[in-house]
Amino acid sequence: MLKLGISLLVVLAVIVIAAVVVIGLVVGLFRQFRRESSPRATSDGQLQRLDVTSISFSLATICDELPPLHEVNADAATDDMQLHEDAWRQIEFVQVERRAEIAALVAEVRQFKINHWNGSGWNELYVRRDRFPGLPSLGLDLQALREARTWRSCTGVQVYSLAPHMPAGIESQSVREGFSFGITPQAFVYGYEQEGKIAALGVSLYLEGDDDLSAVTYAFLAIGESLPLLVVDWESDAVVNLRERVEIDRWLSAKFALES
Repeated sequence: MLKLGISLLVVLAVIVIAAVVVIGLVVGLFRQFRRESSPRATSDGQLQRLDVTSISFSLATICDELPPLHEVNADAATDDMQLHEDAWRQIEFVQVERRAEIAALVAEVRQFKINHWNGSGWNELYVRRDRFPGLPSLGLDLQALREARTWRSCTGVQVYSLAPHMPAGIESQSVREGFSFGITPQAFVYGYEQEGKIAALGVSLYLEGDDDLSAVTYAFLAIGESLPLLVVDWESDAVVNLRERVEIDRWLSAKFALES
C-alpha cells in the first residue's frame, strides 16, 4: 500500500509539472502575439501609428449618386451586366449643348488629379455632383437608343459592392428600370429609364483589339446620329464628339493603347 501511495504521488507530481510547463508556454505565446500585433515602438519609445493620409484612392473621381436600386430577384437573369458601384458613370453620355460647361468641369477634375496625386494613387477623392439638368430634361426615348443599331445583347444591370459579411464577399443589387445593350462581349451601353425616358446613360468598355475598336466606334457613331449626345470620360479627361469618327478613334486608341 505504501509503494502504491508513493507511485500515485509521483504520477500526480509529474502531471502538475507538465501542466505548469504547458501554461507557461501558452502565456509566453500569448505575450509574443500581443507584442507582434500591437503598434511597434520606435527607438525613443514612441508608438508608431497608421497615418491615414498615407491611404491612397485608386480612382480620382466618382459620381455622387447611384441609380435607384432594389434587391436582386432570386429568379433574375444571370446574364445581367455587372458593374462595380464606383464605375457608375465613369464614362457617360451628356447633352451636346452642355459641351462647354462639361469641358470646364473636366479641366477642373484634371487639375484636381495633378494636385492630389501622391505617386501611387490620390490622397483625396473628387466627388462629382450633377450641376446640370441631366438627361431626363431632354426627354430621350429609350426606344430610339434601342433602334440606333443592332445590339449584341439586351439585358438588365446589376451594381455590386464589396461586402465582407456576404458569402461571396460582394453584394449585388439590380438597377430599377435598368438596361444594358451589348456592343462586344466586354463593352456595353447601360443606364436606366424613367417612364420610358432615358434618365442616365453610361458606357462600360474593355477593348482587346482592332475588331473591338471598330465595333465600339460604329456603335458610338450610330448613337451620335440618333441622339444629341456626346461622351465624357472622367478617367481619361476626354470629351468626345460622337459624330466625328477621327475623334472617337483617337480617344479609344489612346485609352486602350490600340492601333487605329
